Amino acid sequence: WIEDEKGDLVKTVCATQFTAQGGYEKRAESIPMWVEKSGISTYDQEQVDAITTATPNTGKVMYLWDCKNEKGEQVPSGVYTFFVEGTIYKKSGVLYSGKIDISGGACEVEAVPEFTTDEAAESDLIVDVYAKYLP
Repeated sequence: WIEDEKGDLVKTVCATQFTAQGGYEKRAESIPMWVEKSGISTYDQEQVDAITTATPNTGKVMYLWDCKNEKGEQVPSGVYTFFVEGTIYKKSGVLYSGKIDISGGACEVEAVPEFTTDEAAESDLIVDVYAKYLP
């Protein structure tokens, strides 16, 4: 997901089908920070469908943010924080985050991980998270 400089949700780029379609109610440990930030429980089916993706396969995965908000409006130039959250095993998770400036030229930023447990830190389920801005 993407947040503005005030910490407000700008857009959810994607969430797994399991979580977005109610899995967060069955498994509270399923990407809980995004569940809270997004307010997914208030989404209608069209909103859920717009962000839902299959659980990614092993290997390199790429997601695209078109620099638009949830309403499809172009966001202003500035600095945005991007997040990638993953549940590793039960209550073990990781949250990658980084800041990307979309007001200038092309740039690339490596996200920094925060792990909820030592077990999560030892996992290689999600590694090497980057964001690129290409004007």
